[in-house]
Amino acid sequence: MYIFLLAIGRLLNILEILILIRVFLNIFQLNSNNPISKIINELTEPVIYPARYLLNKIGLNRGMLDFSPWVAIILMRLAYQLLIMVLT
Repeated sequence: MYIFLLAIGRLLNILEILILIRVFLNIFQLNSNNPISKIINELTEPVIYPARYLLNKIGLNRGMLDFSPWVAIILMRLAYQLLIMVLT
């Protein structure tokens, strides 16, 4: 079970790094036609979209700042901690 939790933790760490890279790419408005940007967007969109949907649903995603990547990271960490508590 330890190896499974470790693998999930590593996967979530990689996703968090990719989300942070996506945030910086959006801040600096780098070319979105870049193949690396496309890959990062395709890998992180399934994680960020539910957070964006949740923020839109409760009315907090208004304005110039997009908080959905940060909400996605927090939800991923909470889900991982819950998984650890359930499986150990």
